[in-house]
Amino acid sequence: NPMHKSFPSFTLFCHSTVANIHDESTIDYNRWPDKDLRPHDPPITDFLLPVHTLDALLLELEIPDSLNRNCNISIVSSPHRCCIETAVLIAHALRIPAIQIHYGVADSCKSTRKSGYDPYKLGADYSSPMYLHEGQMQEVIYSVTEQLEVLVDIDIERVSGEPVRLDEDESVAPGRMVRALEEIKEGLKDPDDHIIVVTHRAVMSAASTQYGGGKDTTSIYDAAPCSFLCIAAAQDDTSW
Repeated sequence: NPMHKSFPSFTLFCHSTVANIHDESTIDYNRWPDKDLRPHDPPITDFLLPVHTLDALLLELEIPDSLNRNCNISIVSSPHRCCIETAVLIAHALRIPAIQIHYGVADSCKSTRKSGYDPYKLGADYSSPMYLHEGQMQEVIYSVTEQLEVLVDIDIERVSGEPVRLDEDESVAPGRMVRALEEIKEGLKDPDDHIIVVTHRAVMSAASTQYGGGKDTTSIYDAAPCSFLCIAAAQDDTSW
């Protein structure tokens, strides 16, 4: 089994189902108070799906429940709200007290531009990043954990990478995503290490092209909420 946990590995985990800006019944305004300013950054609507999918992931990695508390699992999230919330639910289930944020695994700016996001409302322009600042990210974490029976307090361990500009050319986005994954992968120091990267379909597609063997012929065209893609080192440690 190439996913045996004695090989370093990482998982790309798609965020949970998100609120529909055109359907008021799906919107929790307490968790999306800036909806009009950040229409591209909705919260999730399904808190159970990430936890249930995590059980499937641990089985795929051959990590039984009795051991997963002691495994060297780290969690890295895209800076988008839906990914941070999904990452918090995973961290909470695994009793992991911190998550990392990496700007490099943010979504393509194409969807942000399509959402109607207007940076000028935030006193910015189209060459500016469109993400929450670190303090706001921590508030997102609190907004999720306050709805849970708290098992562990969760903080942001660190924020890495450079914020993506809204005018990023779509053709360069996959390269940015792969470079970020290569940087994140450097955190795998020991055979039992595993990193869960909570991100977007576009990042999963870029990873499948990079690590899927087929290179330009390998891609992902769609990904269901909380679907995941596991990538492991080869036994001879020469490839992924």
